[in-house]
Amino acid sequence: MRRRRPAWALGSVDAVINCAALSQPALCEQDYQLARAVNVPDKLIAALVRQRRTRHVEALLVHISTDQVYDGSHADWTETDRTAPINAYGRSKLEAEQYVRTHWERRIILRSSLIYGPQPPHPVGRPLFLQFVEEALREGRPTRFLEDEFRSAVYVKDICAVVSHLIKLLPDAPPHHTYNLGGPERLSRLDVARAVARHCGHGEKAIEAVTSSSMGDRGYNSPLDISMHVDRILTEIPVSLTPLSEALKEIFPAKVVAAAK
Repeated sequence: MRRRRPAWALGSVDAVINCAALSQPALCEQDYQLARAVNVPDKLIAALVRQRRTRHVEALLVHISTDQVYDGSHADWTETDRTAPINAYGRSKLEAEQYVRTHWERRIILRSSLIYGPQPPHPVGRPLFLQFVEEALREGRPTRFLEDEFRSAVYVKDICAVVSHLIKLLPDAPPHHTYNLGGPERLSRLDVARAVARHCGHGEKAIEAVTSSSMGDRGYNSPLDISMHVDRILTEIPVSLTPLSEALKEIFPAKVVAAAK
């Protein structure tokens, strides 16, 4: 019986967007080899090399990295700042960046911040941050939110817009290989929780502001401030980055009406 070839073998691939990641910091600390096996795309690049050799097509690799390659010692990180991650997740993602740079020339690395967005069409294995916040506030459950850890939380639609534009550039490419991809604001989780409360009209009684030092041992080190400058991507790629307040109108549209009543 003749074996059917897999779909990927039927033609060449012009672009690959690598979103695969083991992104739970505590799990990465427990098993770094597992973190590395998922986060360093050596097998993916081996497949791209095979395609280049057999089909003479060198695909664009868009690799999603993380803001946790920075150590969190100050605000507003730029792409040229020193990378020195303080947890296993960040180290595995930095190792991935280094592997991609060494082994594949036609690449774009996007250092994403905390990603938020609407509920996905298919269930995911863990609750999304914004949806967790909205549910906790709606039910009035006292919930702790960090007030002293800052990131440039980014709307998932903005990531899709950036990636879409990069693919449309083919066969050209932007001037740089590495870009910070965060939102336009420096936000703590407490800031996000308060924004959700205001938007949805839930009030802030359930919100408890806490510091990272009060959290005890989380099983990993967490950088205090990995907010990022996004000037490079805004200058070189014609996209806009959505403020949290505007994104909330799309993610929880019914809440706008409910809050206004």
